[in-house]
Amino acid sequence: MSVPLQHDLKQLQRHILDRAAFVESAVEKAIQSLQTQSVDLARQVLAGNCSQDQTDNYLEEECVRILALRQPVASDLRRIIVIMKINTDLDRIAELAVNIAERVFCLDGLSPVPPCIDWTHRWRAFGDMGNT
Repeated sequence: MSVPLQHDLKQLQRHILDRAAFVESAVEKAIQSLQTQSVDLARQVLAGNCSQDQTDNYLEEECVRILALRQPVASDLRRIIVIMKINTDLDRIAELAVNIAERVFCLDGLSPVPPCIDWTHRWRAFGDMGNT
């Protein structure tokens, strides 16, 4: 593997991990804002969506650029394809967090409904699976 390709792949990995952490935080905030009906937390989720759209575009463009200029093969090619797929999934998850946050504004002023499922606990358990 060439040194420039190795550098590009490390950059991609760093960006996708940063994006995953941000999306995880957005989901946690969205769930918490729904449970507590906190409009402020919901606004934070919505405000972060714009920067995430830019990050999504950047990652996609970088993957295409690396594919075109570096012409990776075998495991390097698979890594880039996986990063593109993960990026797409993170985009979907981020959009779902935005949808949850938008519902908070619709529910503002109504009495809170106790959650029937502890989503925060389940989300943390899901997050812990990625750390093993």
